[in-house]
Amino acid sequence: MVHREVHILSYFSLPTDLAETFSHWPEFRSGADYSVDLATVGESVEVRLVAPAEEQHYVTVKGRQGGRLFDQVLGAVVYALGKNSDNLVVDRVS
Repeated sequence: MVHREVHILSYFSLPTDLAETFSHWPEFRSGADYSVDLATVGESVEVRLVAPAEEQHYVTVKGRQGGRLFDQVLGAVVYALGKNSDNLVVDRVS
């Protein structure tokens, strides 16, 4: 099983409704605000806002099996977050 994970750091000064961004995708399964679950046959991707106490917040994009859906979701998340931020840092975790 391939596991892919990317963290996107930002200031998050303006909220971004990622669930709304993906709600029209056929792969959309559920979501609210920064939390989104998407899936196709053989691939699933989850997006979450991680807000640790006393540390910088970040959005994580995790894919099980890795593939086309992960790549498309990651691109859409970066684009959507970029609309409300002047600074994004994308960090490949795995």
